[in-house]
Amino acid sequence: MRKRIVQTGDALRLRSEKADTMIDQDQAMQLHDRVTRGLELSMEEQAALAAWYAQQDQAESASLAGKPASELVEELRAQIDATLSRLRQVTEQIEAQVSENERLRRDNAVLQQELTETRAAPRA
Repeated sequence: MRKRIVQTGDALRLRSEKADTMIDQDQAMQLHDRVTRGLELSMEEQAALAAWYAQQDQAESASLAGKPASELVEELRAQIDATLSRLRQVTEQIEAQVSENERLRRDNAVLQQELTETRAAPRA
């Protein structure tokens, strides 16, 4: 049986005379998980996984090709700085939300107390 693997977007298509199977990132990760746990894969699954490995290797090589290590380090530092900045923003938002929640709980407790007192007061 003749097979050919064709990339379409983020997925790989394994073409054969009998099957036309798509493998996306999630499926590839599942196949990788199965093979690393010693489970057997069908011939089509093995071919699709091998193609996915080749695609991953090619993407990694392309991202590393032509850039000196110092430039890569600078890019990583910039990414880390951007991530830390975003983390600070999210932390501030969480802290503001926690403060608002505490204020609302206090207000709610006061209102519940007033309601209890109003219900307990004798009616004229």
